[in-house]
Amino acid sequence: MLLAKTIIKIILMTLFFVCLFQMPYGFYQFLRLSSFVLFGVLVYAEYKQGHYIQTTLCVCSALLFNPILPVYFEREIWQGIDKIMAALLLLWILVDAAVFIASKRKGQDVGYIEEEEETGATASQVLGRPTVNGKVEQVISIFSEAKEEIKEQE
Repeated sequence: MLLAKTIIKIILMTLFFVCLFQMPYGFYQFLRLSSFVLFGVLVYAEYKQGHYIQTTLCVCSALLFNPILPVYFEREIWQGIDKIMAALLLLWILVDAAVFIASKRKGQDVGYIEEEEETGATASQVLGRPTVNGKVEQVISIFSEAKEEIKEQE
């Protein structure tokens, strides 16, 4: 599931970067429809894993790009939105990658992620304690470990 979500995020990020160039109107209609569908898939995947913050952000993004009741902005505003969306997706991919690498480095083999996929349990249920998607704590520990390693090398 992690790989599928990452591929979806990369596709979306690429589409938003392409929007920064002069494209025919049909491309923007394709972007609206594909973004709506792909964010919908991410909504389902994140909700299923108990990642409610990401679910909410994906719902908002899907509503912004929905083709049924389109939101109209001027071109300059859409370009700003496209830049922000591409940057946020890139950041999300990097955070997921950092969490994945850190869990592999610690020998955890992305424990709760795999167990979530097999059992359908949320991260909080697997870990037996409340988490903010389990990621914030892991990212903080990654940065703390990196800081300690830098100090040791100096």
